Amino acid sequence: MDYYFTYLGAVLKTFGKSVSSFFQGSPMSFSEQQVEYENAFNVYSVNFSAGGWVMYVLFIILLAAIVTGLVLLIVFGIKKLIEYIKKKKGHDTDKLLKEIEELNLELYDVTMEKNRILELSKQSEGLPGFDPNARKDAKKGEDKSGARFARLLTVDETYKDG
Repeated sequence: MDYYFTYLGAVLKTFGKSVSSFFQGSPMSFSEQQVEYENAFNVYSVNFSAGGWVMYVLFIILLAAIVTGLVLLIVFGIKKLIEYIKKKKGHDTDKLLKEIEELNLELYDVTMEKNRILELSKQSEGLPGFDPNARKDAKKGEDKSGARFARLLTVDETYKDG
């Protein structure tokens, strides 16, 4: 098992060398790192005992778990960032929809006020007022006489004689 710990020391030394060369501005290439890791494995793995091989397998599993964890951390971080951006844009959409609703209510109020003013001006001039029920009947196409197109009948009667 002593050979395994010697191997682990060589691997960590190679890792430290690659990290320090990265921060110094001349990083080791991936192929150079791979060659150094393979050389360390070939030199020390020949003398591994059963405990050394078990520790080697555990080390590989731990290394794979760390790499997987980092990848998942990055993926979930990006996912959260996208959700945050969508939520922020959704907030703007909700804000705009609320403003549109308020403007529609204000437009309705102004239209009702305009109709009230027109009704008052018609009453002051002596003209007949606006009857909302008559308009509904006209829309339905019904009249008190039962004819479907009562207004057209009145036009026909007016121009009947030429």
